[in-house]
Amino acid sequence: MMEIERLKVLQEEEERDNKKAFARKKGAQVIVDQIQERTIQRMKEQEVRDKEKIALQANIERMRQEDVQHGIAKKVRINDLMK
Repeated sequence: MMEIERLKVLQEEEERDNKKAFARKKGAQVIVDQIQERTIQRMKEQEVRDKEKIALQANIERMRQEDVQHGIAKKVRINDLMK
C-alpha cells in the first residue's frame, strides 16, 4: 500500500514537472515570436522610411532642376529685353 502511494506521489510530481516544463517552453516560444514580430515590424518601418527618404530626395532634385530651368528662362527673357 505504501509503495503504491509513493509511486502515485512520484507520478503526480512528474506530471507537475512536465506541466511546468511545457509552460516554460510555451512562454519562451511566445517571447521568441514577439522578438520576431518586432524585428519584422522594425524592418517594415525602416523600409517605409527609406522610401520616404528616396521620394524626398527625388522631390528636392526635381525642385532644383525647376529652379535651374527658371533661372535659364529668366536669363533668356532678360537677354531678349536687352536686345
